[in-house]
Amino acid sequence: MVKNLSLYTETFGFEKGWIVKVMKLLPKYPDLFKRNDNRILLGIGPNKITAIYIWLKGMELINGTRRSVQLTPIGQIIKEYDEYLNEYGTWMILIHNLSTSPPHNPAGFYWFFNEFNKIEFTREELKKALMENPLFSHLKPVSKEKGLTGLLAALRNPVVSDELKLFEEIERGRFRKNYPPKEYFNPLIFAYCIVDWAKRNGEKEITQIEEIIYSKGMPGKVFNLFENYIQEKLNEIDMKYSKKIFDVERLAGLNRVVLKVRKPIVLLKLFYEEEVNKKPLQEIINLLITEKEKDG
Repeated sequence: MVKNLSLYTETFGFEKGWIVKVMKLLPKYPDLFKRNDNRILLGIGPNKITAIYIWLKGMELINGTRRSVQLTPIGQIIKEYDEYLNEYGTWMILIHNLSTSPPHNPAGFYWFFNEFNKIEFTREELKKALMENPLFSHLKPVSKEKGLTGLLAALRNPVVSDELKLFEEIERGRFRKNYPPKEYFNPLIFAYCIVDWAKRNGEKEITQIEEIIYSKGMPGKVFNLFENYIQEKLNEIDMKYSKKIFDVERLAGLNRVVLKVRKPIVLLKLFYEEEVNKKPLQEIINLLITEKEKDG
């Protein structure tokens, strides 16, 4: 188990505009988070600047120290294709990265989507579960309370809550986990999440469908998906991309997915080529074949 997980985000969530501004200013200002004029450049106060630095590291959009920050390969691709974060696929990637297993900081999304299993709950129930979770036994109660405030602020982000439906406030102080509309969960992004999980968990070449449904960090767990939803997505990927991404095997007692693409970043680029650049399906399939030939 990962030690010293943190919930620290200065009690703030993240806003679309903050992320866009940071990505616009990099790589021109690698010292963005230490500059004396960063409040002017970003248009937010020092605590929010600290918060967005923490969130963007958790989203895996940036790496480095506050003195020298760079966009990650994922950050570079998103900046190139979706600078204003208009694609739901982009947001799915950010949520996946925050919630992935093994967990990393800030660990609030990981805990909420993977460890906290209630579908409907009050703030007090959420707080009680967070306070009692052994992942955070090393944290003081006040740190957990502040972490919960930041987590709820992030979950209330309009894209996360209103559009993707992952967190809904039923009535004041009462909430519900939900799942994203099927049309918002692009099959290439769905495949990205599975391939990325496999890469992080032992470079797996085969994953069981049961893992996709139930394992921490997998789409079923993070996005609260039903088995039928997952099976439909797997079939869509299998058929649409001519088994060039996955080979879904359900015969002879098998219930598994053979990963034909092993690099998640390839799927991310193909998503943008298909959705943003509107490349035809056959061209996407040809790119998948070319990528497979590169890997031997």
